[in-house]
Amino acid sequence: MDWPITFRCNNNCLTCINDMVYHPEKKVLGKKDCVYISTDQIKNKIDSLREKNDETMSFTGGEPTISEDFFELIEYTREKYEDDILLFIVTNGRMFSSKSFMDKMVDTLPPKSNSKFGIAIFGHLPSLHDSITRAEGSFEQTVKGIKNLLDRGYQVELRIIINKMNYEKLPEIAEWISSNLRDVFRVVMIHMKYTGNAIKNFEKIKVKLSESNSYAVDAAETLEKNGINVRMFHFPLCTIPEKHWDKAKGVTKQKEELKFSDKCQKCDVREECPMIWSTYYKIFGDEEINPV
Repeated sequence: MDWPITFRCNNNCLTCINDMVYHPEKKVLGKKDCVYISTDQIKNKIDSLREKNDETMSFTGGEPTISEDFFELIEYTREKYEDDILLFIVTNGRMFSSKSFMDKMVDTLPPKSNSKFGIAIFGHLPSLHDSITRAEGSFEQTVKGIKNLLDRGYQVELRIIINKMNYEKLPEIAEWISSNLRDVFRVVMIHMKYTGNAIKNFEKIKVKLSESNSYAVDAAETLEKNGINVRMFHFPLCTIPEKHWDKAKGVTKQKEELKFSDKCQKCDVREECPMIWSTYYKIFGDEEINPV
C-alpha cells in the first residue's frame, strides 16, 4: 500500500505528480487542494494492511520526512507489525543529511529492520539536479543523506525520473552512481506520469519513449557492468531490446493508472508487459508501440 503522510514538500520538482503551490496562510509549499493529512486517517490505513493482505507499507508525500508525525507513524507501524511487513519510505533524502535526524532514524527504525528507502536523484551534477527540484542545495543534501543511510546499513533504492532535462545525461548519471553510490541495492529508471507539476511544466520536461529509451538502455548496461541491480519502470517491452525485458517486466502501479494500446491485444508478451501511464497515451498517442 502506498500512502502519503503529508502533501508538504521541501522540493518543488518540475516532474512531481502533485500540483504544488505555496500556501501563504500556512507558509508552506504543498499540494494545491490538500496540505495536511490527519494522523488518525493514516493510522487507519496502517491498520487495514492485514485485511488487504498487503506486505508493504510505503510512506510517500509530499515529503514524508518533514511531517511532524513521521517518527510516530513508523513507531506505530513497527509496534503493530514488527518486521512482518516491509516499510518503504519514498523520500528526497534531504533530511537524512542531518546527524540528529539520522540518529533518531536509527533509534526508531533500526538498519536491520524490514525497511527500504526510495530516493529520487535527477542528475549527477548539482546544477542539473537542483534545476529540476527547484531547491538550491538539494543535490548536496540528498547525496549526503543517501551516503548517511548507506553508512548506517540501510537499503537504498535510487530512482531516476526520466525527463527532457536529464535523459541525454542518463549514461553519465549511471557512471556517477557507479563511482559514488555503488552500495545502493538497486537503481530504478522511471518514465513520468503527466499530472500535477509535470503537466504545468510540460514543455520543460516532456520526452517521448523513442527519444529517451536508448539513453536509458545505455545507462542500464553501465550500471549492470558495475554490479548494480537495475529496474526499468513503465517501459513497454516492445520499446526496448529483448535482452533488457527482465528489467522492465511486471506492473508496478495500480492498473487503472496504466494503459495498453489497442494495438497490444494480440501481443505475445502482453501478460508480462508493464504497460505505461495512461496520461502518456493521451498526450503522445501509441505510434511508438509495435506489438511483439
